[in-house]
Amino acid sequence: DGIDLNLGCPQRIARRGYYGAFLMDNLPLVERLVSELVQGVNVPVTVKIRVFPQVAATIAYAKMVERAGASVLAVHGRTRDQKDLTATRADWAQIKAVKEALSIPVLGNGNIQCLQDALDLMAATGVDGVLSAEGLLADPALFSPARTLPGGAHTPRDGVAMCLEYLRLCQDMPVHMRMVKGHVHRMVGPWLAEHVDLRDRINAGHLDIVGNLEAVEELAVRVRASGRTHPIPAITPRQAERMAREEARLMAIEEQEREEAALQALDTSTTGTATPSSTINQDTAQQGATGTSAPTHPTDSSGQPQDSGTAAQGGPMADRAEDRQGTPQSSHGEVVHASAGGASPGVQADGGASGPGPDGKDPRAVAACEDCY
Repeated sequence: DGIDLNLGCPQRIARRGYYGAFLMDNLPLVERLVSELVQGVNVPVTVKIRVFPQVAATIAYAKMVERAGASVLAVHGRTRDQKDLTATRADWAQIKAVKEALSIPVLGNGNIQCLQDALDLMAATGVDGVLSAEGLLADPALFSPARTLPGGAHTPRDGVAMCLEYLRLCQDMPVHMRMVKGHVHRMVGPWLAEHVDLRDRINAGHLDIVGNLEAVEELAVRVRASGRTHPIPAITPRQAERMAREEARLMAIEEQEREEAALQALDTSTTGTATPSSTINQDTAQQGATGTSAPTHPTDSSGQPQDSGTAAQGGPMADRAEDRQGTPQSSHGEVVHASAGGASPGVQADGGASGPGPDGKDPRAVAACEDCY
């Protein structure tokens, strides 16, 4: 028997709870915890830590844990901030430095994806043993000698067979269902991305060991029938909806960029205002994305739009030009005009001039805004 004190957890829940690797900010507290635990129990106490960026700080930390009475020290060769295992390699040099500085057994952890990795870590650092976490969750046979043979690499199809074996063992040795569900997803998760109906059944949360076993047995039948060793992930309705929202968001951004480019063109013009033809051209470019046509505006001899009573006195570009001169805007950015009747002109979907919508907003501006959400 023994007690292991895990001071290596870097997750946010550990930050909130002030435990794991976040106790590295209070080493006197860590020393007191280890010391009092060792004195209060009659079984060995082992401790796992992460490294500091500086080797000297890591060695001092390890020596403090040894001084407090730990029987074994495990060292993960990544810092607290290096949580992405695929982006950062564990620093085996730090593990070696700790091993050379301590007299108690030291275990190494990090970069272990197969038995050969474990052998390489022991050879490079001199540690007394090796730990693996993430790799073993997906492949419980990680340290099998067969994994080092040609063709012995783990495949998703192997995960199905091991998951079945695991669930049958759980029938004889009960495990909390929260743990079972997590292990099932790690072992057969790639296939559940293809067979989403079985994934939803397992995720429902009401299945016991037998229910999970039946779901994975059905998965095994489908995998054998496919004749494949790797799954082909399906796109779920939820993912399709998410992709549609993202596409709409990108279209709205493109529309905004085109409008900003048009405004910059107006700013560089010599008159400071758009001519009727340029206004119509900009409207046409904008309307192309919405499927509407640009309105035409009567002009006077100076080339400026005439006030035709109920006719719109300017297109969206003119509205924007007014906005730059101080016309108030709503919280979404659409221009609120103060015309003779106290209302703002709008544009109908068929391109004709009209009054404002019921809420007094430019319908096209509202539509563009709604695309963002």
